[in-house]
Amino acid sequence: MLLLIAKQLSEQTRATDFISRFGGEEFTMLLPYTHAQSALILANQLRQTIEKTGFNASGSSVAITISCGITEFIEGDTDETAFDRADRALYQAKEKCRNQCCIG
Repeated sequence: MLLLIAKQLSEQTRATDFISRFGGEEFTMLLPYTHAQSALILANQLRQTIEKTGFNASGSSVAITISCGITEFIEGDTDETAFDRADRALYQAKEKCRNQCCIG
């Protein structure tokens, strides 16, 4: 399932974008020169694509959804402050019944 998600992410992003697995079932994406609102549009497109993607496990259909936390670097940010803001946005999306994208 993780390979399927990774494939969908890489197929729908630009060559300049960076995607990596961040342990467990989490991925990070760095989208250079992309504002948070544009990243939100992309994340929602990816979310909808993944939700519609069929996946079978042991002959049974399994629903796949993703939740996304989005932020953009602002003046004075460090890697940690930007990541913490994105992480808080991710947990906000998960608290809203999952399968959502939030900007932090």
